Amino acid sequence: MYSSDSDFLDSDNEVVAPRNGGSKTTAAPPPVYSFDELQVFKESTKQAVFCAIDFETVDDHIGADLQKMSEIGVAIYDLRDSSSSPETTTNTCTSTSNTILEDLAKSTTAIHLLVEEWKHETETTCKAFWHRDRTKKAGVPHTSTILGRDQSIEKLKAILQSLTSQNLTSAERENGDQRQVRLLFWDSGLEDRIFRQAGINLHELGSDIQAWDLQAWSPFRIRLDNGKNNGQAKGEEAFASLGVLGATDHVGNPTTILHNATNDTVAQLLAFLRFEVLKSGEWMAWFDDRINLSPISFDWLDESIYQDNISRAPGNQRRHQPRKRMQGHGNHIQGKHGQSLDAKQSSSWKEPLHGGNYNRQNGTPGSSNI
Repeated sequence: MYSSDSDFLDSDNEVVAPRNGGSKTTAAPPPVYSFDELQVFKESTKQAVFCAIDFETVDDHIGADLQKMSEIGVAIYDLRDSSSSPETTTNTCTSTSNTILEDLAKSTTAIHLLVEEWKHETETTCKAFWHRDRTKKAGVPHTSTILGRDQSIEKLKAILQSLTSQNLTSAERENGDQRQVRLLFWDSGLEDRIFRQAGINLHELGSDIQAWDLQAWSPFRIRLDNGKNNGQAKGEEAFASLGVLGATDHVGNPTTILHNATNDTVAQLLAFLRFEVLKSGEWMAWFDDRINLSPISFDWLDESIYQDNISRAPGNQRRHQPRKRMQGHGNHIQGKHGQSLDAKQSSSWKEPLHGGNYNRQNGTPGSSNI
């Protein structure tokens, strides 16, 4: 429900001005200007855990972003969890990286957290003017975990902290080492502010956790620069150019719809992983010749989860009753977040399998009405 084009700056929980990029504090990944430099970049991150994060907020209410936060999406790829590896590709000019990227996609983990206060809000109920033409809200084919706002933040922090110690080698455990974790944002302004408002300090969660804003990364800024927005393109354009939004419709538009927190994170993660598996010919076509790459397939997704989500859409349920405009929502967060992580049950949503982790065949994008 959040629109990156309609973001706002806040100061002491007050909305003061439309955002033009000034609120972004997350740096871009190290610059890459050639295929050879891409190989050096890949070598420097080959042991990292990659974790894409996206927040959604309820646009038609006034208040601090944390108070309006309605969803948290997380998508994770760890080479040590995967039966496939980016290193299995060969850099020929005649083949594509689609098959290996599809294999990597099956090894991702997707997590979708809904905030209890806003669990019935979708783009069909949001009154923000930039949503008026949208007829449905896309959803990944998975079930979701419903938590309170504080619980959602604590769950996110626990996920990030756990990544630093997962799949350690025996030598790493013996030395007390932690994993290298790289967080992937797209247009990081909202994520920067919610991290700040919620008191999420990456240095407290791990010794080598860094966040990167992919929108500001040199390959995207050069390849997609249209002379607007300081060379920083919309996510839909960037992800479609790399073929990670799946098949296109009869007029060439991707059939996967974004603006669902976990759809967005899976697209961000797969777009980044595309660079991990690109062949030299694909790099030249995409970067030098401005040719979009062919879409990958999502035929392996579990359709039964998608159908179950449709059956549980909140269309006939009582909508959250909004407060008067210009009135903030929810209680302001005070002190440290120490609430229980137990999820509040809801009869209108199916609780998740695997503790909220939607691994492998149900961890990537697809259309839904919730």
